Amino acid sequence: MQAIKLLIISAMFLSGRVTAQDCDIEDQKKSEREIFRLIEQANYCEVDADCKHIDVTCPFGCLTAVNKNEAEKIKMITEKHLKKYI
Repeated sequence: MQAIKLLIISAMFLSGRVTAQDCDIEDQKKSEREIFRLIEQANYCEVDADCKHIDVTCPFGCLTAVNKNEAEKIKMITEKHLKKYI
């Protein structure tokens, strides 16, 4: 299935219907979905002291609560994403 999708995108790219920018946008959206999933998984606080608020900026929210053990990892991932796509 993945090979067919790649073949279709390649054909559209060669025909001028898909540009490199379209591919970058698709990569960006995929990256954002993965980061939202990681943030959701990192939000496992049983008591308030387990959580830490991190400033992750748009499109991931302003202050996001995650488990304090995951905070630096999430912050680093979101900053890397923003530097690459924004």
